[in-house]
Amino acid sequence: FLSIWGWGGLVVVLFLVTFGPFAIFYFAFYILCFIGGGFVVTLLFGKTNSEKYLEKCEHSFLPATSAGISKTLEEMKQESKPIKIDRRLTGASIIDEPLQQVSIYFYFPICHTFYLFLLILINGLLS
Repeated sequence: FLSIWGWGGLVVVLFLVTFGPFAIFYFAFYILCFIGGGFVVTLLFGKTNSEKYLEKCEHSFLPATSAGISKTLEEMKQESKPIKIDRRLTGASIIDEPLQQVSIYFYFPICHTFYLFLLILINGLLS
């Protein structure tokens, strides 16, 4: 049991000494870039494959669309009602108002710290 913690601690200490304290964030950023790059490559590969498939199917016969689709689209355009957003959490105003105030005071420092960290990170990357 102690040897696992000893070796784990040694790995963490050597990692931090070698790469610095912000290496964990850079490592996470590199992993996100790797995953994002793989996603972009997959999208481009799928796009080229679908374009090739559409070129093969270009001369095939496709039946005309029915009149119901255009009629449905016209009715949807006419029915542009404003969306009402229900911000109640429990449905009881006695509980909802204090609960929303508590949630605002709870989430504001978290969001503020996160965006401040992002600004510092972006400024560090740009300079």
